Amino acid sequence: DAPAAGTVQIVLTDLSGRIAYRTAAPLAKGLNVFGVPTAGLPAGLYVVTVTNGQWAASAKLTVQQ
Repeated sequence: DAPAAGTVQIVLTDLSGRIAYRTAAPLAKGLNVFGVPTAGLPAGLYVVTVTNGQWAASAKLTVQQ
C-alpha cells in the first residue's frame, strides 16, 4: 500500500537490462493496480520496477506468446 499519493515510474526491463517499456503513472494513497502492455514483446522473463524516488518495488514477469 502506498503511504501517500504522487507519481511513480514503471519500467519493464529484460534480463540483459534493456528497457522494453517505461511510463509514468499517478499513484493514489493505498492499494494501486497498474497494467503493463506485453503485446509485441518477445517471450521471456522480465523485471517490472515501480519507483517514486523514495522507494522501489520490483517483481518478475514472464511473457508467453
